Amino acid sequence: MWREKLFLSQNTKLGLRNIKAGNKMVVILGFHNSNASGPEKPIQKLSYLNKIRGVFSTSSTHRQNSIRLSVLKFLDVTDNIVRLRRLDLYDENPILDIKSYIKYKPEGR
Repeated sequence: MWREKLFLSQNTKLGLRNIKAGNKMVVILGFHNSNASGPEKPIQKLSYLNKIRGVFSTSSTHRQNSIRLSVLKFLDVTDNIVRLRRLDLYDENPILDIKSYIKYKPEGR
């Protein structure tokens, strides 16, 4: 189990109001060091599987765009620091947005 912290700028901390421990949130991040160019990027060889896969079936950071979306469980919020579970990112990855996670419910259920 990974436990990580997001440090938001002081001017965005009011946006964290009403987020409670246990809430699931969608965090949209930028891969600021991703090399997103080149025709070889849609198909990649994964060294740990020794297989060639389409990039959309992987979690590779070498993608055709530099955006990542993760659904994460917030453990707690203190001031401008969010502690959460299972975030996989590098230091300095920019946080583009945080949105409420709404579980999909098919019509008629």
